Amino acid sequence: MTNSFRNLTCLVLSAVAMLAVEANFSAAESGSVVRIRPGSQTMLVDLWGAAVGSSGELTLKLPADISAYKQAILLLRVDDIDAAEEADMFVNNHGPVAWPQSILGEGEHGGAVAIDMSYLRPGANHFKFVFKDNLGGTTGGFGIIDAELDLFKDSSAQRLARMNDEAASWGEPIDWCEQELVVTTSNAAPAKDQQAPAVSDFFQDAPLARWQTMRGTWEKTEDAIEAYDIDQRDIYFSPEEPGHVAWVRGPVKLKDGSIEIGFVQITGDPGLEPSYRTTYGRRPWEEWVAWAKRSNLRIGPENAVSATKIEDVFLVTPDNGDTWEKVTLDSQKFPVVNINHCRRPVWAEDGTLVDHGMANLRCRDGRIVTTITGSEPEGKYLIGIRESVDNGKTWSPDQLIYPEGADEEIIKTCTAENDLVELDDGRILAMIRTDPGPPCQTYLTRIGPGQYTATPPTWTPMPNTGMPELTRSSDGIIWHWNLDGHWYSTDEGKSWHPLPQRIPSYYGKMINIGPNRLLCVTHRLTGDSPYPYWYDSSIRQYRFSYRTSGVMEQTDSSTALALLSRGDTDLQDLHLRAEVRLDGADGLAFRIQPDGNSYYVFAVILPGTAAYRRWFPEAEKANPVLLPRQTVADGEHAMAALARVDNGQLTVLRAIWLPYIPRGSWAPMQVKVTGDLLQGAVKCGPDPIYVGARDSTYAAGQVGLFTDQSTGAFKSFYGWSSPQMIRYLWQ
Repeated sequence: MTNSFRNLTCLVLSAVAMLAVEANFSAAESGSVVRIRPGSQTMLVDLWGAAVGSSGELTLKLPADISAYKQAILLLRVDDIDAAEEADMFVNNHGPVAWPQSILGEGEHGGAVAIDMSYLRPGANHFKFVFKDNLGGTTGGFGIIDAELDLFKDSSAQRLARMNDEAASWGEPIDWCEQELVVTTSNAAPAKDQQAPAVSDFFQDAPLARWQTMRGTWEKTEDAIEAYDIDQRDIYFSPEEPGHVAWVRGPVKLKDGSIEIGFVQITGDPGLEPSYRTTYGRRPWEEWVAWAKRSNLRIGPENAVSATKIEDVFLVTPDNGDTWEKVTLDSQKFPVVNINHCRRPVWAEDGTLVDHGMANLRCRDGRIVTTITGSEPEGKYLIGIRESVDNGKTWSPDQLIYPEGADEEIIKTCTAENDLVELDDGRILAMIRTDPGPPCQTYLTRIGPGQYTATPPTWTPMPNTGMPELTRSSDGIIWHWNLDGHWYSTDEGKSWHPLPQRIPSYYGKMINIGPNRLLCVTHRLTGDSPYPYWYDSSIRQYRFSYRTSGVMEQTDSSTALALLSRGDTDLQDLHLRAEVRLDGADGLAFRIQPDGNSYYVFAVILPGTAAYRRWFPEAEKANPVLLPRQTVADGEHAMAALARVDNGQLTVLRAIWLPYIPRGSWAPMQVKVTGDLLQGAVKCGPDPIYVGARDSTYAAGQVGLFTDQSTGAFKSFYGWSSPQMIRYLWQ
């Protein structure tokens, strides 16, 4: 069982025990939403191994006055609520509350649950989870791993739909403006309608040499990695429906440059009662039976083995994932390697393929280092390793490492699942799965043949995951892919950062397929499920490129109408796109006049900021520039506005209400100008919101970045010298 908290305290319920985990609201209150999260406990409710009828309770403490809130949404991350019949949830004895489909299934799943506001009350609220059915013995219970209750001051079906969609891979509080994964090339514009931008600026290499400060204090404040050119597709389905495929092995680059993966497929009788008897061949039968009994898993039915076929399937791509071919491994071209443990084999110096331990690493000096597998020796240790200096023919004795000064709390949670990468100085970075905590890492240094020392392990900031997956790109960036998406390190593991685009996986695998480009493969909708399963699983491929992108920030929050212009532009019709971190009033300026005092701007203005009343004073609440039914209500709503600045005087041309946006969120914004038609769009949810106006005061000018009494920031700026289709340019 996995979880997304870092604290190591695990609260386990007995068969009939009830656990009250409290959370306060005060630290999470912001604008028109209040977010209530639990404390530092790692397992909110744990009913694994409990008897039918057992229950666990989560207590969330709401504000003293909740009358202003119109909608309540509970985000949950659960482990193994296999079906709606297995568990019930009650809110202050009301219910049961229906589970969303996204929360059901083997392994970790997330979902957003709409809570009737009449069920809630000021102060302490009790969420009770009851284990009511073991589904014929196919499960041993479930856990509630993470929770957050969001209260909103307005009601929106769209919000619930978005949160339910996002929560399927939820591991952090939802950022309503975070970049969404645009994945299918079919969403792109027809090639004839696409134009290359005239300006692509990622604020690298002395960006202020290209930009002119008209007003404010502008500086590049940080660099980050971002993904682009993202595509995904399913590359394999079973011939049976629903299909059952799992556990990707590889990818391995073959001698001809093609890439091979392998995985397990079960076929035979989708009419069988779901059973854990088919074991993927991962354990000897006797071990599996003993493990299943300890875990309270169902073994039958008796005909499961005779009625089903377990086979290894191998795919090869000659073009880095453009096309895949199923191959028969009957020649040296496509070597047969062990799929157990989803490990990645390595090529030895003599051209043989070595597939030996849990993780395999060929170092620059030719030696092969592997981590040991099999039954755990008596006592705990951080990591066990061995090495070969003769291309895998012989191996050094196992070395079980327990570094001096290591935190015993980390050591006792370490598992045998890990991965390795070699650093420039010859050290090896090892990342190790722990349960129930996040992965830990250590640095291995060779001190002699088959002998290594290790630094005391430290926690990483990533959520708990299965077998860690590491790869080191040619530019030195180290990538880790886990349940919640990709993380990267540019300093050899000293710090880790999440990739903004979340690409979930289950025991996913990666390979570098070119400068700044990764191919990632995982199985989907299977997890550790029995056969037959109620989802149609697949092998899914993700590919993306990445780049280092700087952040340009206006750092003086007191400056009104701060402006940074791109000096090499003088445009009439135009199109702009950028990622904008919202702080007060922030956006994109265009048709900037030479003195910098007159121009147009498209901006998002957040409530509760100094800029808000300048844009929407009390007397302007019913101003006809606001679109029908989108009036400013007590300064509660963020607004998207087109405005004109004339010699420093601001005039709002048109504005529209936006859904809740947390201050500090990143939002993609676009501007499209055709003659006197000015259009802006911002994406702060699943669908962009547009605003348009007509004005012909200024016919041409430079383009730029804009803040108003704000420390807004910008990245990934694009400019076109002619209007484009907004809908095709969000990614």
